[in-house]
Amino acid sequence: MPGFFIVSNNESSGTYECCLLILIELFDRDGSVHWAQGLREDLQLWRTKGVHERHRGKYGGMGSFNDCYLGQSVSSGITKGEQPRAEVLRRCVQVWSYGYCMRPYERASASELLGRYANEFEAVHGWLCAECRLLNASTAAIARTIAARVVPTVAAEAIARDEVECLVDRVLAADLPNAATLREQASRALRAIGIQVHESITWEKTCGQCGGVKIESRYYELHECDNGTLRAAIRS
Repeated sequence: MPGFFIVSNNESSGTYECCLLILIELFDRDGSVHWAQGLREDLQLWRTKGVHERHRGKYGGMGSFNDCYLGQSVSSGITKGEQPRAEVLRRCVQVWSYGYCMRPYERASASELLGRYANEFEAVHGWLCAECRLLNASTAAIARTIAARVVPTVAAEAIARDEVECLVDRVLAADLPNAATLREQASRALRAIGIQVHESITWEKTCGQCGGVKIESRYYELHECDNGTLRAAIRS
């Protein structure tokens, strides 16, 4: 249910509890009743009985927590435009909840949390049209890459301060520092090296020039320049 949040009775929650609160709200927004209820049970067990080991059983194997993907069902309350940011938030918070559920009283710093998360979307995923040989990238792919740069830092800082109640709202609303500027810089940098950037909020890959559907994956790296802008390069 949008806007749902469990208020902690503790003056200060540990990293594990903060992660559970974020994940519960994300899966509620997504309409994933099974996972949201299971996470509520983990939270209740931790708060009432100090049990925290149960949470780790959600990870590993087919159909596990690791296979979840937000914004895919018709009943999801997460829009296509919000999905890249929601997915990055889910991925980093799941990594942290897995690591800190075995030391649930610990309060990690933002730098400690970021040191435990490996960015999976460091490069923009694009493609080469097999028919006209044009290099393409979508605004959806750019948005995901920029979200992967910004969202983990915002989340880590909120968890470290024990201020997670509005985090999901902020991320879904794209209330993120410099994100819009970075997306525009990334688009310009890609165009500067001959990549056609086309507007899309989905992951459908068709050539922006000829409409071809036969594609070969390509990755475009984004590097920060000394003046703070971005430059792009095709990954070899």
